Amino acid sequence: MHTDLPDPFTHCGCSETDCWAMPPEFVRVRYYFGQRLGVLELNDEALYHGGKHAFHNARLHGVGVLCGLRAERFVVPPASISTVLRVSSGAALDACGREILVGVDQCIDVAAWLTMNKAKLATGAPTKLWVALRYRECPSDPSPAPRDPCGCDTAGCEFGRVREGFELALLTDDEHAAQCGVVPALGPEALAAGAGGDPADRLRRAILQLTLAACPTVHDAGWMCLASFDLTFDGTGKLTAIGDPDNTIPQRQALLPASALQALLLDLAADGISTDAFGTGPSLGGLAFDATTNTLALAVTLAPPSAGPPGAPDVTLVQKTFDDLVSAGLVTVEQFDAAAATPWTSITASLTIAYDAANTRVTLVPSGAGTWNDGTYRLAIDQPLATPAADAEGRSLRPLRWARRFRLTTPSGGSQQLDPSV
Repeated sequence: MHTDLPDPFTHCGCSETDCWAMPPEFVRVRYYFGQRLGVLELNDEALYHGGKHAFHNARLHGVGVLCGLRAERFVVPPASISTVLRVSSGAALDACGREILVGVDQCIDVAAWLTMNKAKLATGAPTKLWVALRYRECPSDPSPAPRDPCGCDTAGCEFGRVREGFELALLTDDEHAAQCGVVPALGPEALAAGAGGDPADRLRRAILQLTLAACPTVHDAGWMCLASFDLTFDGTGKLTAIGDPDNTIPQRQALLPASALQALLLDLAADGISTDAFGTGPSLGGLAFDATTNTLALAVTLAPPSAGPPGAPDVTLVQKTFDDLVSAGLVTVEQFDAAAATPWTSITASLTIAYDAANTRVTLVPSGAGTWNDGTYRLAIDQPLATPAADAEGRSLRPLRWARRFRLTTPSGGSQQLDPSV
């Protein structure tokens, strides 16, 4: 564990606050016959490849623990009281794309840390501490070197290597909030942007919008949170024990290897193919609302025949298979009211739900002279695996289990319409 490293050797001249910034350009050394190579050229060569590799790691892979780095109480003998933490060996990528390698297990004496950091406990002993890790590097391997002709000293020694290492630390709640930065990540909600249209097209457009956004920036002290744990004190304020560290905190970011992602994707694909979730069958499209007829319509995209001449008409959906879903109560609509005792209330019984084969759509119309109220709704179709809605070739309407939220609003002076923001 390295501490108190000289600043000139920390992060290869890259400061804590700018290593995540976009580089203005990449410049590599160009060699030619008769060129005189010096320290500058050789350093530029190493920095070019190191910088490209770090850029690739940070922008393509992200930040997180690759393996190991598990925090646990170091208990010897078993069940004895312990104030020592052990962090297992492992590897991670930090926000700057640098590899952090912890080659052997590390121990942290929490009682000793408390003794040395009394100033941090001015407002009382903390009840929780955070285990944090960051990249550090330091010079090593001193070697003889020619004396600087412009210098006055007689020393002739330089460090011949830069050793890439790490630093482990314990952070208080305040330090954790200020220093343990989390790199912005893309969550499922980011991919759900936009409303209406084919789900696949919506996903494609959402991904394009994400890539059009400005590259994220991070300004922190380079710490990565690994775990948190509680402290136990006696009546005199003396530390008596530490709790089992929680290694599943939200702040602990992780990166899966490509092999794990591939296995997960193949499993999902196999499940999807076996249930007709993937394939060339019919699918559900976007929602539309006609205020004149009070009709909510869900488009159904038919699929071409699996075998046949080019330009052959799409295969029709078998009306009876969808009617059976409706009669079995597997097509439901619920309205949301946050102030109600039961926020989600089913209004399915007050609707006429049918498949309109002529216009290849599902229609939902209030029964009798009823109308749609402004508000948020949830439309769900739950097809059984054994008897789903299917086209004439027996291909299931995709997906088998589907739900979509929508909102109806009436603008001032206008007609009732779907809220495009939902």
